[in-house]
Amino acid sequence: MRELIRQNADAVRQMAMLEESLRQMTLRAEAADRGRAEAERSAAEALERAVKEAEAAKVEAVERARGDAISGFLAGGWRSEEHKQWLSSVVESSVDEWCDGPGVEWVSRKGKQYYDG
Repeated sequence: MRELIRQNADAVRQMAMLEESLRQMTLRAEAADRGRAEAERSAAEALERAVKEAEAAKVEAVERARGDAISGFLAGGWRSEEHKQWLSSVVESSVDEWCDGPGVEWVSRKGKQYYDG
């Protein structure tokens, strides 16, 4: 009977050790999940900031190029509103092409570099 009680006590101790081990593994897994979620959130925020900065740079580039081009044409005698609108559309479409192609690739590369560390 004493042997049976001793075996039962050993089994209870082993069960308690297994439960503690499981609890520790669960805590580590939860911490890893929180860390991963924070890293993903941080990377998403960085990519969002990069996209916003690229969009702002696009707007600034369009305005600067439009102003420079219009100033140049006005100095050369291109003063009609029709000429200004045509020139503005040419400048904007050129900047749009860059931003939709190489500009997007640049933002993607920068975002990936940030995310990959």
